[in-house]
Amino acid sequence: MPSANFENLGTEVEPIYLAIQANKLEIFIEWMNLGTWQRHPFNEAQLIELFHVGSMFICLPATDWVLTEFESMNLIPARKLGLALKLGIRRWIEPAEEQEALGYQAVSILAIGQLRSQDERKRRSILPPPINHSFGVRECQFHGPKHDKSRCAQCWDTLWILEVGRKLCHPVKPISFSNAVGLAQGLSFEGVTPQCQEMGLDSLRNVVFGEIDQRILNNVVVKLVGLLPMSPYSEKSIGKPPF
Repeated sequence: MPSANFENLGTEVEPIYLAIQANKLEIFIEWMNLGTWQRHPFNEAQLIELFHVGSMFICLPATDWVLTEFESMNLIPARKLGLALKLGIRRWIEPAEEQEALGYQAVSILAIGQLRSQDERKRRSILPPPINHSFGVRECQFHGPKHDKSRCAQCWDTLWILEVGRKLCHPVKPISFSNAVGLAQGLSFEGVTPQCQEMGLDSLRNVVFGEIDQRILNNVVVKLVGLLPMSPYSEKSIGKPPF
């Protein structure tokens, strides 16, 4: 088996072949020769190539520099999320405002999350929190199995739908579930027995009504993180390589 002539390695006689295109390597070399305060000449595509070469050489100064440059470009959320999924940058995973440049899987995850949020809003807006399993409290004059047809329950349901439900389903600026809890707590609910009103509000807190938005968002983020390719930046310890 022939042995390499180490004295000639890296020369024209014994060149070292790298699994990388020459133009991409030139970008990396140009970055290495870049002055500290010198404005770089790289466009977005070249920054991506520089990140890939830096990752191949395990050169964190290069990849960190690329990420800093991207973060200073004020990219739209959709483009930034697309780059996060392409490069494996966990810290860039965040809700996107547009669907361009995301890729089918990411768009599907976001769309499903949005549909789930809309379904929850529609359902919660027309189903007021029950008062003592629809029996009402003992202090209510309508307490009993027919409480849900009483004036107390009708006032509760009507005010909930008109004051809270409509704002939950506002087509332009819907309120969050946490703000809906605060809104309900500030309503007078005229015609509702005070004890019934308090029990209805308690049921909101017991089912963690105000955290519905955050639970949906957390589920979306977990699924998006699952799309990240392996890289030093896809680990949970953001910015620290796993080696």
